[in-house]
Formats: sequence, C-alpha cells, structure tokens
Amino acid sequence: MAPPAAVMITDTEVPELLAALRRRTRTASNLGKGQVDSGVDSEVVVDLKPSSSAPAALSLAEEQARAEAQEDAALLADPNAEVAPDTPAAKHPESLPVPIGPQLAWLDPFLIPLLVDPRDTVFVKTSMWLSFGVLSALYLVLVQFTWVHFALHAAWVAKYATTFVLMLHCVCHRPLYRRTAPAPLHLWVPYFLAPFYGHTWETFYWHHIKHHHIEDNGPNDLSCTLHYQRDNFFHFLHYFFRFLLFAPIELTQYFARKGWYSSAFRLACMETGSWVHYATLTYLGMTYGYNTSVLPGLMTLVLPVVLMRFGMMSGNWAQHSFVDATRADCDYVQSLTCIDNHYNAIAFNDGYHTSHHLHPRRHWADHPANLVTHAREYGKQGTIVFRGIDFHETWWLLMTKNYDRLAKCYVHMDLDTPRPAQHEIVALLKDRTRRMSDQEIAKYYSPEARATRLAKAS
Repeated sequence: MAPPAAVMITDTEVPELLAALRRRTRTASNLGKGQVDSGVDSEVVVDLKPSSSAPAALSLAEEQARAEAQEDAALLADPNAEVAPDTPAAKHPESLPVPIGPQLAWLDPFLIPLLVDPRDTVFVKTSMWLSFGVLSALYLVLVQFTWVHFALHAAWVAKYATTFVLMLHCVCHRPLYRRTAPAPLHLWVPYFLAPFYGHTWETFYWHHIKHHHIEDNGPNDLSCTLHYQRDNFFHFLHYFFRFLLFAPIELTQYFARKGWYSSAFRLACMETGSWVHYATLTYLGMTYGYNTSVLPGLMTLVLPVVLMRFGMMSGNWAQHSFVDATRADCDYVQSLTCIDNHYNAIAFNDGYHTSHHLHPRRHWADHPANLVTHAREYGKQGTIVFRGIDFHETWWLLMTKNYDRLAKCYVHMDLDTPRPAQHEIVALLKDRTRRMSDQEIAKYYSPEARATRLAKAS
C-alpha cells in the first residue's frame, strides 16, 4: 500500500490553489467554445493570482487524495489497523503551535517509531510544552495561590487552550501512539493534561466521538443547532447553559437509552471522578499548603472548564449554523469551512469542518488537500466556505448580525458560475441560519423521509 502523502498542501496555500482551479476551469470552457484564454483572472475565488507552482501543487493534492483512499480501504478491511506512512519523512506546517517544535526536531527519530503517523510528532512536542502549565496549576492549587502567578497562568492557558483541545480532538479520532508504545504515553494527553486545560476526563471523547459524530447535528444530538435561530444571542445562551449544566447527565441518559450501559457507566464515573479530583487537590492545598480557601481550586481548575465549554459550544454553534433545511443531514450543507486564517495554524486545520464531518478519521494535515481536490463537489453541493475568519469570529458576527462582513468573507466554490452579488450572498446566509420548527425537524427526520432519501440516493 502506498503511504499517505505528507503535509503537502497547507491552509495558506488553499486560496491560491482554488484560484488556479477556477482559472483552469475557465480556460477549458473558453477553449471548448473556440475562445482564446486572455490570461486575465477577472473573477477568481480569491484575490491571489495562481503562481507557476500551482499546477504541481494541484497534482500533489490529487496524489494525496489517492493515498487517503488507499488508507480508507485498509481501515475498512481492518478497523483496528495502525495505518501509517512507510517512510519517516514528514513535512510539517510552516508555523507550529508551540515555540519548541523546531528545537526538538532531533527527537523525531526516537518518536516516530512510537507513533501511528509520523506527521504527529508535533503532538508529542506540544504535550511536552503544555506540561509546564500543569506544573504551574499544581503549584497554585497545592502550594500557594497569588494573583500575579494566577494572571500569568491564566494567560498561558488562554494562549494554548485552543491548541490543546484540538490536539485532544485529533488524538481521540486517530490514536497518537502505537499499541506497543509505553502505557503512560497513551494517558498523557487525555488524563494528565486535560484536567488542567478545562476538560474533565473522557467527557470530550464520549460526547464528540461516540455521540456528536453519530447523531451528526440531528435532533438527537445534544449539541444540535437546528432548533435555534443561529443569529439570536438568547437562543445561544439557552444552548450553552443547557450543555454546561446538563450535558453529562443527558449524555449518560442517551447511552442508557441506546442500551450502551457500559458507556453510560464509564462516562458517569469519569465525570464524577474529575470533580472529585479537583476537590481533592483543593483540599490538599488547604491542608498542607499555604492556601486557606477553595478560591485557588475554583479559579485554577473549575473556571477553565466553564470557559472551555463556552468556547466549544460557541465554536460548534458556528460550525453548524449555516444549514440547508432541505438537506439538513448532508454534511456538505450542515457544516462550515473556514480557510486561510491564524486559527488553522494553531488548531491543526480544525477550520475544515466539512471535510472532517465527511471523513471523521481524516488526518488533520489532509484537510486542505481534500478541499482543493474536491472543490467542484463542494461547490456543487453548496458548502459555505469563509476565508480569513475562524469559527469564533463567525459566532461573533452572527451574534451581532453582521451579515455584510460574513458575505465579504464568503468564498464562492462553484467553479462554473460567477460570484453572486453581495445581497444574494447575504440572503443565502440568512436563509441558512433559519431556525427549523419542531414540525419540520420531525418530518425531515421521520423514518419515512429517511427511507425516501436513501432510495433516491441509491
């Protein structure tokens, strides 16, 4: 089996490659009509002109897609297979989310034999860097809490919270270490780091992997956005506080209704165990350290959980805001893609959310190539793509109803048609954020409607 391609297409290259695709399409169309291509790109998807390297980069993207298809075939034959490139060579994105990545390149020959995919050495280095935050948190809680130290610690957690949660996201979908790697390495990210970066043990895994990607923003998804008007701040508050206060309970009930009793039991134990862990650390700091109240535990351990869950819910809200109500279960039109932004550089290409929902096990480095390779299908399906903003900026623009700004960031993916007028894009975005009524949802997701869609698809 040919190895999956290395990181050949990066987020910052995508706009230029989309422009090259549009130019290629226009040239073929003009030649088919007997016209001579003028070489002028008057209506490219983005502002950048395609460079001379664009054709080669497009070929690399196509090669990467073929390699990914081979990997998928291997996983279908054996879902537990550890599919990894046959060679240790891996090109990383030009900017790493932590400052020590380049300095630790000498570790790669020792790390790669432990990893399922050698491109993920960045996760090991990120984990090493983020471990300093754990030491800081333990000092604040167990030894002595000062406001100066806490301010520095809060700045550290705020800076790296996004990087951590998306690293956790990646290693939940695709194992980081081979099964033969030492057991402590498997526990490092989800159990040692997670409690100090706003995550209770395993709750993200059970909610995101075993629930969200199964229900896929449908009516049984606890983070479903269909019931809400997605540009209404009060609707978002209801959405957030329901998740914050009741998600572990409702998720446990969900697993129990499905008959997945072991999953329900484990989720309940790990969520409860996390809060006992926080309480124990706080008690030890009050008993044996210099702290005299629960304030260090509340500020250092509990507050990050609340803020992290706000960040995850505002992000998920944006990711699933622009839904085509006529095809609400189609991943192309119920999930958003954000390209060419700083967020993707620190969040392992999380902006490619459509690509992620189409193939949840797709490696994070392969998302840009997928968008470029399948740009025509994205355009045909009507996927919403924004350039230059991320999910949290999108959330804010929705809360402030700034559709003009969203429309300016809109990337027209249909290679065969000109970009719509500004007011047409605004109308499209407003229609996609419309709340679906309970009757609409019940009718669309009824067994009869599902059977009809399956029959048409076949």
